[in-house]
Amino acid sequence: MNLTTRITATILTALAGLSTAFAWVAIQNEKATLEALLQKEGRAIAHIIAVFSVETLLTEDYPVLESVLRTIGARTPEVLAMEVMHNGRRVASYDGGLEESSHTLNRDIVFADTDGSAGYRLGEVRLLLSDEENRAIIRSRMGDVATMFLTVFVVLGLVLYVILRQVVLSRISALTVHAERISTQGIDISELAIQGATSGRDELDRLYNRFSTMLTRIQKREQELDRTRALLTNVIDSMPSIMVTVDPMMHITYWNQGAQQMTGLGAENARGRQVHEVLSLVEPRIDDIQHAIENGKVHEAPKFKGEVEGKQCIFLLTAYPLITDGVQGAVIRIDDVTERVRMEEIMMQTEKMMSVGGLAAGMAHEINNPLGVMVQSAQNVMRRVSLDFPANIRDAEACNTSLESVRCYLEKRQVLKFLEDIRTDGARAATIVKNMLQFSRRSESEFESASLSLLIERTISLAGNDYDLKKHFDFRRIEIARDYQKGLQNIPLVVTEIEQVMLNLLKNGAQAMAEKKAEMPNYQPAFVLRTHAETDYLRIEVEDNGPGMQEDTRRRLFEPFFTTKPPGSGTGLGLSVSYMIVTNNHQGTMNVESQPGDWTRFIIRLPIKRGEN
Repeated sequence: MNLTTRITATILTALAGLSTAFAWVAIQNEKATLEALLQKEGRAIAHIIAVFSVETLLTEDYPVLESVLRTIGARTPEVLAMEVMHNGRRVASYDGGLEESSHTLNRDIVFADTDGSAGYRLGEVRLLLSDEENRAIIRSRMGDVATMFLTVFVVLGLVLYVILRQVVLSRISALTVHAERISTQGIDISELAIQGATSGRDELDRLYNRFSTMLTRIQKREQELDRTRALLTNVIDSMPSIMVTVDPMMHITYWNQGAQQMTGLGAENARGRQVHEVLSLVEPRIDDIQHAIENGKVHEAPKFKGEVEGKQCIFLLTAYPLITDGVQGAVIRIDDVTERVRMEEIMMQTEKMMSVGGLAAGMAHEINNPLGVMVQSAQNVMRRVSLDFPANIRDAEACNTSLESVRCYLEKRQVLKFLEDIRTDGARAATIVKNMLQFSRRSESEFESASLSLLIERTISLAGNDYDLKKHFDFRRIEIARDYQKGLQNIPLVVTEIEQVMLNLLKNGAQAMAEKKAEMPNYQPAFVLRTHAETDYLRIEVEDNGPGMQEDTRRRLFEPFFTTKPPGSGTGLGLSVSYMIVTNNHQGTMNVESQPGDWTRFIIRLPIKRGEN
C-alpha cells in the first residue's frame, strides 16, 4: 500500500467516524421526535377514552365501553392494546390485556362536579402503543443516510486520492527516487527537478527546496572530500616510499603506488591479502609491526638488506599504529635508504680523508725541511770537492794531499755519483711534496690563468705516486703518450679543481687497465693525453686502452653514486663531481666515448674566456 492510499484511507476512516457520529446523533434526535409524537397521540386517545368512560363507569355499561375500545383499536393501529380499570379491576379491554412496557401510557378517569370542583378518581385507562412505524421510519432514514454517506465516501475518496497523488505523492515519489539514486549512484543536483519546486507555494515545495539545498551542500562537501582524498592519494603515491596499511590480522587495507611498482601487483589484487604474501620485504619484520599495533607506539625496525631487481639494497621499515573508530591496524612505511647509508659512509670516509689530508699536509711540511737540508748538504759536499774553488785546493794541500787525488778516489768509489743521485732525487722529492701541498690546499674557487700542459704534467706526477697494493697496479708502469698542441694559450681556471678532475680520470683509467691486465698478462696499459684548440674552447682528451664500457654504463657514468665497482670499492661520486666541476664551475663540457673491450676516451672542453657566470 503506497503513501497516497494510506493517507486517503486514514482521512476516509476519520471522516467515516465523524459522519457516523453525526448520523447517530441525527437518528437519535429523529427517534426522540417520533417517540414524542407517538406519546402525544397516545395521550389524546387516552383522553378521549377517559372522557367517554366516565358515564359508562357510572352506569356500569361495560359492554358499550368494550365496543368503544374495539372501535378505537381498529381505527388506530398505533394502539396495540387498551384497558379500563375500575375499583382495581379491568372492566373493559382491547386485545386481551396489557403488560408493563416502555410504550405504556396511563391516564386517570376523573369524575368532575358541575361546579368545577376537583372531582374524584373513578378509574384508569391504560394504553400499549406500538413503535413499529417509528422503527420503520428510522430504518428508512438509516438506509438513506448509509447510501448517501457511501456515495460521499466513494466520491470523496477518489477526489482525495487524485489530489494527493497529483499534489503530494508525485513530489514525494520524486524525492524518494532521487534519494534512492543518491544512495546507490551518488549526488547529481542537475537531475533533481520537480515542477513548481522553486515557487515555495506549499510545505512540500519548501521541503523540496530544503532538500535540494541540503543535497547541494552535501555535494559540495563530497567534492571537497574527493579533492582531499585525491590530494592525499597523490601525495602518498608521489612519495618514493612503500606505504601499506594493514589490520591487526596483517590483511592489506591500502596499497600505494610505490608498493605497486615494487611488486608489480595492483591495489585491487593486493587488498585483503596477507602482507607478507605479496611483500616479502616485511616477512622478517612482522613482529615489529605487531609490536607497534599492540603498544600503540611508532616502531622503527633496524635497517635490513633486500634484493630488488637483482640489486642488493638497504631498507628501513617504520610501523605507525593506526586507530580509527576503534579499529586497530598499522601503517607500514618502507624506505630505500641505500643511497643515504652510502652517503653516511662517504661522509665518514670524507671526514677520515680530511683528517688524513691534514696529517699528510703537516707531514709534507715536516718532510720538506730535512729534505731541503739533505739536498743542500749534498750540493755543499760537491762544491767542497770542486776544482773551481781555490779554497778547496788550498785546504787539500794543507792536508798533505791534492784535490785531484781526492776527486780521483771519490770518482773511483762513485761517491760523486751517489751525491748527484742524492741531489737529483732530493729535488724530485721536493717537487712531489710541493705538488702535494698545492693539491691539498683548500680551494677558494679563485680563477687564474694557467697552462693546461703544465697542469696535466703536474697531475701525472701526483698520479705517479699512487700504488695500490690491493689491486697490484703501479701508475709508473703505464705508458703515457702525450699529444700537446704547441703554443696553446693559458686559460682561466681553478687549478686545484681541474687537477682533481684529471687525477680522477687518470686513477679510474689506471684501475680499469689493471683489471684488464689481471685477465691478460701480456697486455700493456697505456694512456694517450691530447690537448688542442677549438674556436672558443681548449680541448683535453684522456684516452686509455682499457676494457671500455657498455652503452648503458656510458649513459649513466656521470650520475651521482653510480659505480660499476663492487660494494666498498667506490663511492660513485668521483666522475659526478668532476662533471660538476667542468660543466657548472667552469661552464665547459664533459663527454665520454668508448669501444667495449678496446678503449675509453674522456673529452673535456674548457672555455678560453671566462663567462659572466
